[in-house]
Amino acid sequence: MHLLDSFVEIGLGYLSLERPSGTLSGGESQRTKMIRHLGSSLTDITYVFDEPSIGLHPHDIQRMNELLLRLRDKGNTVLVVEHKPEVIAIADHIVDIGPGAGTAGGSIVFEGDVAGLRASDTSTGRHLDDRASLEPSMPSAHRRIAGARRLDPHLQDVDVDIPLGVLVVVTGVAGSGKSSLIHGSVADREGVVVIDQGAIRGSRRSNPATYTGLLEPIRKAFAKANGVKPALFSANSEGACPTCNGNGLIYTELGFMDTVTSVCEDCEGKRFQAAVLDYHLGGKDISQVLAMPVSEAEEFFATGPARTPAAHTILSRLRDVGQGLSQPGPATHHLVRRRAPAAQTRNPSG
Repeated sequence: MHLLDSFVEIGLGYLSLERPSGTLSGGESQRTKMIRHLGSSLTDITYVFDEPSIGLHPHDIQRMNELLLRLRDKGNTVLVVEHKPEVIAIADHIVDIGPGAGTAGGSIVFEGDVAGLRASDTSTGRHLDDRASLEPSMPSAHRRIAGARRLDPHLQDVDVDIPLGVLVVVTGVAGSGKSSLIHGSVADREGVVVIDQGAIRGSRRSNPATYTGLLEPIRKAFAKANGVKPALFSANSEGACPTCNGNGLIYTELGFMDTVTSVCEDCEGKRFQAAVLDYHLGGKDISQVLAMPVSEAEEFFATGPARTPAAHTILSRLRDVGQGLSQPGPATHHLVRRRAPAAQTRNPSG
C-alpha cells in the first residue's frame, strides 16, 4: 500500500500495473525508478540521486521534493546532483562546484544554505533569480494537426494549430503526451528538423569538427598557408595514417571475445601521416588544432596568421551552446549526452 501511495503522490496514479515498461515516457520512467528507492524502509543509508528532475514539470518536481524530504526525515542522508532552483531551494546544505566547467572547474566555490548561495557571487547564485524575456512576435502561418493519436494512451484525437515563425513551447506534466504529439505528428513532416539528445549518427571517424562543417574551412586554411591540397588535412582522405587508416586506434577483432582497442604506434593516436604534421598554421599542426578546446580554437582562428572567419563563426556557435571546453577532434561517440537520473545506495559503514 505504501508503494501505491508513492505512485499517486508523485503523479503516476493513472498508470495500470500491467503497463509495459517500454511504453513509459521519460518522465514516467524516471519517477518509477525513484519510487523503487524512495519506498525503501532502510535507515542510516546514503542515497545519491543524479539529476532526478530531468524532464519533469514543476508540478512533478514539487511532488518529488516531498518524497526526497520524507526519505531524509527517516534518518537517511540524501545527496542530490541538481541544477533546478526548485530542488536547490529545499536543500539543508549546498555545495557549489566551479567556477566554470572542465579545466575551469573542480573547486568548491560555496558551501552553505540557499540564502547564502543567492547572496554569493558564484555563477549558480547569480542565476537563481534570473528570468529571461522575449520580444513578442506574430506567427507567419499555422501548421494544422488533426486527430493526433498514436499507440499512446495519452493522445485522445488531439486537434491543434501550431503557429509558425515564432518560438512555441509544448508543455505539461510528465507523461501527458507532449513527445508523443510532436514526434508522432510533426517530426516526420517536410521542412522539420528534429534535434534531440540521441546519439549523433556517423562512423568511428565522425567528430564535432566534421559534423558541424568546421573541418572544411580549417582544411582550406591549412592548405592555403602551406600551398598544398586540402585533402592532406583530412584523416578520412590523403592525409590519413596508413597504419590505422586515420582512426588513431587499432581495432583487433578477437572473434567470440570483445574487440581490443589500442593506440596506433605509428601516428601515436594523431590520425595523420608524419609528413602532414610538418605543415603548420599559426604555429600549430592539424592534430594540435583539432585537440584544442573550442574556446581556445575560437581565439586561435579569430586573429593573427590563423585568422579564418568561417571557422571562427562555427566555433562561436559551439561556445554559445555551452561546448566551450569540448574538443572539435574527438569522435562523436565519445560525447557525453544528458544522463538519465540514477539512484544508488551504499552502506555508510562500507
